[in-house]
Amino acid sequence: VDFVRAGKSGSLPERAVVVTFDDGYIDNFEVALPILRQHQVPATLFVATCNIGTDREFWWDRLEALLLATGTLPDTLELQLPSGSHHWDLGGAATYSREDLGADQGTKAWSAARGTRLGFFYDVWKTLWPLPDASREAALDQLAAWVGFEAATSLSRRTMTTDEIRLMGQEG
Repeated sequence: VDFVRAGKSGSLPERAVVVTFDDGYIDNFEVALPILRQHQVPATLFVATCNIGTDREFWWDRLEALLLATGTLPDTLELQLPSGSHHWDLGGAATYSREDLGADQGTKAWSAARGTRLGFFYDVWKTLWPLPDASREAALDQLAAWVGFEAATSLSRRTMTTDEIRLMGQEG
């Protein structure tokens, strides 16, 4: 609010910045909040509310854990979705080594080469993204069965609880 007000009045300092955090991951509370307190830096937190009060990861994190784990996946995937059947041939992307994973570090999924595991991940992500939550969760369950394991929920990727969000908001 102060930033917008200063911008409108022309009193915004040169090179001013706004600190924001997205989604509401626990590291916002455990890592960022102490640093913000120490330096007395205000911040805005944008929280995705879909997982508050649950022990679920965001769907995209679950998808990543299922599809971007090293190892070998079946050669083909067929997902049954409300819009019909969706089919992928993985080809060489069925095998994903530690070297492949390392090479993909820092690569944005949307710029991944077709025929790579990261490219396959992004194709599936694009297919799941517009679905309603229940349909997306059903598709993720299909993927877990196809992969042959359910990825463990990562404590470092959980979302904040209502109390943690409230405490962070009280900091200002």
